Amino acid sequence: WYTGVLLIILLVTSGFWYWLLALALTRDVDPVLLELAEVVRESVTSGRGGSGASEAVAELDAGFRDQLVQVVDVEGVPTYLSARLKGHPLPVSGVAREIAVKGKPRFETLLFGPPQMRLATLPVFHKGRPLAEVVQVAGSLSRSHRAARRYLETLVILIPLGLGLAATGGALMAKKALEPVDRMSRSGRRITAEDLSRRLDLRGTGDELDRLADTLNEMLGSLEGAVGA
Repeated sequence: WYTGVLLIILLVTSGFWYWLLALALTRDVDPVLLELAEVVRESVTSGRGGSGASEAVAELDAGFRDQLVQVVDVEGVPTYLSARLKGHPLPVSGVAREIAVKGKPRFETLLFGPPQMRLATLPVFHKGRPLAEVVQVAGSLSRSHRAARRYLETLVILIPLGLGLAATGGALMAKKALEPVDRMSRSGRRITAEDLSRRLDLRGTGDELDRLADTLNEMLGSLEGAVGA
């Protein structure tokens, strides 16, 4: 039963640490995306809108390897899309739009094609006027998922190995601990009514088993005296 309890503890603990690792790997992407989004926003504001802004963003976008960039207006119409998006704009959620109006960034995880993406949304304001545009930078979570998968594969190997070692060690320790009890049981079975002179051996450790053996020896002595009388 203790092996089953140990298995449950290992599974729960490992699952908790896997969840923490996956969360940390995902959150580690956010600062990078935010920094890139701020650079793109600076290009948009310095480009003063129109083709100037698009050209400035395009120059930056050309240097991005794993990120996708888009700029949309307040109506959700893209004013710039990364060529790697192939005409398919990134989604702008209602929550992201509401937070952008308040001037705050928003981070979301979304499915965009086969890979899962982490998306940073950043508002663009022009000279204190209301929200003009929204900059979005998305990065793939493939690397984070690969790292989490390697950790999971390691757990799949280590958990059975650790469980087997613990079970084997526990069985050996239990056998070692019960060995004096087995010797005492064998000695007790050799004592019969015809030969009450035998006594259980004491180990000299003074523990519970020695005290039990001493009590049984006293009882056998009393029985021997009663039978001899």
